Amino acid sequence: MWQKFLTWTFLIEASIILIVWVLVFLIVKKYWIGPKYTLKSDYLRVPTNNALIVLGLLVPILTGLAAYLYTNAPEASYSSLLASILVMFIVLIVAVWETHSLIQVGRNDDVIEIDIPAHRSLMVGLGLIFALLILGLIYFAIFFLVELSPAKIKVSTGGDSNSTFVLTKRRVQINQTRDQILQEWGKPDKANSSNTEFEYTSDQSTVRLQFDEGGKLQSVSETRITK
Repeated sequence: MWQKFLTWTFLIEASIILIVWVLVFLIVKKYWIGPKYTLKSDYLRVPTNNALIVLGLLVPILTGLAAYLYTNAPEASYSSLLASILVMFIVLIVAVWETHSLIQVGRNDDVIEIDIPAHRSLMVGLGLIFALLILGLIYFAIFFLVELSPAKIKVSTGGDSNSTFVLTKRRVQINQTRDQILQEWGKPDKANSSNTEFEYTSDQSTVRLQFDEGGKLQSVSETRITK
């Protein structure tokens, strides 16, 4: 399973996280030259709390999406989706650390004193939260725009067990209704009088879908067209 995820694409996208980290550090080092700043705690606490709320929604959704897609189409590529999940987990760790660190430098009058360079890591952490959130959303967009293709299914042939044909149509499932198949696959190229068997033909194969009397899918078979 992990060979599907740990591709060169994922390794490159993961290395970009370190590059972003270094860039944020250099930017903070250049522009936050101190020596001391007094800020309201909300200026740092509110963005961190908002990031935690967003991550509390995104991380379970992305993780569940990856599991669902891999279960239904294990042959697809998920490098960018996994990179997006990795980025979100890193942001979650940084946000939790940032929240703990803000408590240590806070005062009773709801003010935070930032002493540069001693507290420069707080500014770096805040910058990382925003930068990595944007990076994670970019990876998520790349996954949907580039890597995600129509769901693919493999149906076995009646002959050689190693002979398969990948259909670029939505995956069908046993007990799916005939109306759902018609909506997703369109009108069949051929059907019997009772509409219990549909045939979809391409230049490479013929796929047969068989339904029971109640109109629910019972079997899927495919015959290759030899030329």
